[in-house]
Amino acid sequence: MNYKTTVYIAALCTLFTLFNVSAKEKQQEVILIEAEVYKHLTAKKQSEIDELLTGAILETAPVLIMKVGGTAAIEISLQNEEGKDNDMLRLHFQSDQNGVDYNVDFQLNSNGAERISSVATTVDSTLILSSSLYGTLKIAKIKTRKFANLALALKAKDGG
Repeated sequence: MNYKTTVYIAALCTLFTLFNVSAKEKQQEVILIEAEVYKHLTAKKQSEIDELLTGAILETAPVLIMKVGGTAAIEISLQNEEGKDNDMLRLHFQSDQNGVDYNVDFQLNSNGAERISSVATTVDSTLILSSSLYGTLKIAKIKTRKFANLALALKAKDGG
């Protein structure tokens, strides 16, 4: 076998491997996570959830896709005039290997103080978490849905 034949066979093997990995990834089960993060300035922590959401201001609505058995995070920070982070909200997700349950850590940092809550719940559900620091209440509404592959999750994300 000469050099050109060896390179040609190596290239074919590489293409086959890439195609095979790509095909496996297309069939990888995923979890679509749709989050809505609200800020509420006047609510008391003891309020009912419906009351909290009625008076809250939607700050952001990130969407992400996580592989079953994987981890993902959403971080939202507000900066002051000097460019330093004043407040930070972080949602860290970790799915079980079967995609039935997941854990979410809800972390809120404000002016050096920190609150962290952890919750375990099931996929294909909606969860509402809230936490407050220094009179500002943050609310995270998290909806999760499991899909057989990335293409289906992307279609659902785009409203299809």
